[in-house]
Amino acid sequence: MLQCHINIPVVCFGEVLWDVFHDEKKPGGAPFNVCAHLVRQKVSAVMISAVGSDAEGVELLDFVRKNDLTTDYIRELADLPTGTVFVKKDEKGDSKYTITQPVAWDNIPFDDGLMELVARSEFFIFGSLACRSEGSRRTLLRLLEVAPCGVFDVNFRAPHYDREIIEVLLKKSRIVKMNSEELEEIAGWYDQRGAERENMKYLIDNFNIEQLFVTRGGEGAVSYDGSIFNEFGGFQVDVKDTTGSGDAFLAAIITKYLDGSDAGYSLKYACAMGAMVATRFGAIPEIDLMKVEGLLDAVSE
Repeated sequence: MLQCHINIPVVCFGEVLWDVFHDEKKPGGAPFNVCAHLVRQKVSAVMISAVGSDAEGVELLDFVRKNDLTTDYIRELADLPTGTVFVKKDEKGDSKYTITQPVAWDNIPFDDGLMELVARSEFFIFGSLACRSEGSRRTLLRLLEVAPCGVFDVNFRAPHYDREIIEVLLKKSRIVKMNSEELEEIAGWYDQRGAERENMKYLIDNFNIEQLFVTRGGEGAVSYDGSIFNEFGGFQVDVKDTTGSGDAFLAAIITKYLDGSDAGYSLKYACAMGAMVATRFGAIPEIDLMKVEGLLDAVSE
């Protein structure tokens, strides 16, 4: 059985993989991106995942270690390859993904030590993609039974999701992050085709979510806690790659939860982090936090 680390406030679950661009590859996977961004903001966080016992897996684990994350909860599987995602840009510069299957993170093994780890966490972050296969889906649902605060990053990747599992995950989550297109799609399942705030209110009221965040790409984001909406219009930056911007946003939100920042500032800070990531290539580029503060200072002037 794995031994649980003590005093780790954030546990992330799901895919660790290689994002393959036309001329290079970079580490990625939405929950891993969140985990890496948290650690870079001095938050103690760990990743539960799996890689293959292949050259790509060895290289990925080496990257994890070199970036101050533990590999203790990333299993090596001999019978499945390390995950890869082929990333292409559309005419707007947005990323389109081809996700290989089956791969190691489709079958993240359950261990009683993981239950202890998650039970001791403050936040347990996961997405929908890890539920595309029975193995990881079963492990995730067991861990959610003991998670004090489930944080669901919706992150639709067609055709790797369905309404039934999304509803289950929404019901098990206290904090949910999605983009505006995902909000519109989910609300439409229930014949809710109103304005953005009406759709957010419907989800909060019907799934017992405590805090809902909706990102709008370059147009910022909005949050709702059942009584108060907070909204921010975003930052104008030179966009090079949107891969990982939403993950940086979520990591920033959790960082600000942990340091007790108010909701309005937290939303602005998260938008600034997402914007800065979009100015670089790859999902988890090195970000100068002083430049993030510079964006915030420019808004307050």
